Amino acid sequence: MIAVPSLLLACGGHPPTAPSSPPTPTTFTLSGQVTDSATQLGLSVASVSISDGPNAGKWAMTDASGNYRLADLQGATFTVRAHAPHYVSQTKSVTLTGNQTLSFALIATASPPHPATPHSHEDGAQGET
Repeated sequence: MIAVPSLLLACGGHPPTAPSSPPTPTTFTLSGQVTDSATQLGLSVASVSISDGPNAGKWAMTDASGNYRLADLQGATFTVRAHAPHYVSQTKSVTLTGNQTLSFALIATASPPHPATPHSHEDGAQGET
């Protein structure tokens, strides 16, 4: 047992270490809110996606308040698109060099027609003779 410590001391006193792995690339978070431009209310049905650059294809859905969060993004310049049903999509360019907030105010398109409701005077009137 005495030979082991003296062997370590003879080699410099430190046991050999494993080679270090390369540092993990720094990543950032892009977050914000998607709102209706007229009412300023958050849109809970919006998607936010990155269309180009090293983060292309990453996307998130907004929560009930219209907030979104895209995490683990590489620092770069890229295009972000916000889209919601019955709203005009919006794109913005961003240069991400740290955690950042990017919000969108979408403009509503023409509302879809409301489904027809039966009139009360027609109920039960058909088929009676």
